[in-house]
Amino acid sequence: MNFLTKKHLSRRHLLRAGGSVIALPLLDAMIPVGASAQALAAPRSRLACVYIAHGAVMKYWTPTTEGTGFAFPQTLASLEPFRDRVNVISG
Repeated sequence: MNFLTKKHLSRRHLLRAGGSVIALPLLDAMIPVGASAQALAAPRSRLACVYIAHGAVMKYWTPTTEGTGFAFPQTLASLEPFRDRVNVISG
């Protein structure tokens, strides 16, 4: 196989390299159990942004009132258990 570098790549070399790539996720299993538990002890910060490029009916996506006492629209009702961690920003 000669591509951009004009060097020949044998089938055996490609299969060996492909096997290495497939085995990479298994390296996570080599982390000691104690180290993994310590890493999970600190919660991670997460951010989710929704951008609607070609438009949507915004009354289904934005609350009608401002502040912490707003009511989620039907589209966002599944976020109710996480109310204290959700900020709806629009405009």
